[in-house]
Amino acid sequence: MVEKKVSENSSLEISNLRRRWKIIFLQLISTSALLALMNRMIKLYGSCSDTFVESYDGSNYWCPSYEHTRGLIWFEEQTGSLILPDAIHGLDQTGNMSLVAPLVICAILTAIWIYTLTAKESISKNIRRIVVGGMLAWGLLPFVVSWLVAISNFGIHLPWGPTNELNHMDNLWEPLLFVIELVFLGIVFAPVLSGLMGIWGLSRKLLTWTVGYYLTVIGIHAILTFEGITESVDLGLSPLPAQIGEATLLGG
Repeated sequence: MVEKKVSENSSLEISNLRRRWKIIFLQLISTSALLALMNRMIKLYGSCSDTFVESYDGSNYWCPSYEHTRGLIWFEEQTGSLILPDAIHGLDQTGNMSLVAPLVICAILTAIWIYTLTAKESISKNIRRIVVGGMLAWGLLPFVVSWLVAISNFGIHLPWGPTNELNHMDNLWEPLLFVIELVFLGIVFAPVLSGLMGIWGLSRKLLTWTVGYYLTVIGIHAILTFEGITESVDLGLSPLPAQIGEATLLGG
């Protein structure tokens, strides 16, 4: 049998789909919708309640709202410093401008991820090895080196000794701070990153994860701001008007 050749305009291969202007146009629309959804989520779920803010009387505070700068400022006050510069966090900006730098980072990570998908297998493996190896070296190498040096000077001992010379756990503090910073950033930008990867990488799984994440945030916020919950534990979240309207009060 003679195999029929499928033209590039009719082919459903991912490499061909990425070059079609219709697909690119839909990707641009989807990206705009994703950013609009993120902005809407921040406006609805990104503020703490007025009574919670007043109780802190102008000092730094944090509540589990859908916003990243407040949590990072509070975390910096607790630890004394942040690993990433303020320009990357967006802490040197106010309003929507605080979202620009993290969004640029998400776009860069998406571009790198798509490049690894389309590049040769050897190049993709090398990129993964460099990223994983670099993170492991930065996170564990100072700890291991300081421990080995101390063993050569003071003999074999556990890394959490009673004195400063025998305690090397402080070398793991910086990687831990970095992970916590990523958590604060990820609250807002993890679904954006996965959404961008899903849109431009044509991945249905990542898009499904993004939608599921936003639905989870909405559900958790609704539970934590329910009147029965706030009477016992008030986390400072600002309830939506629909949750405390007449229908809710009357049991409708």
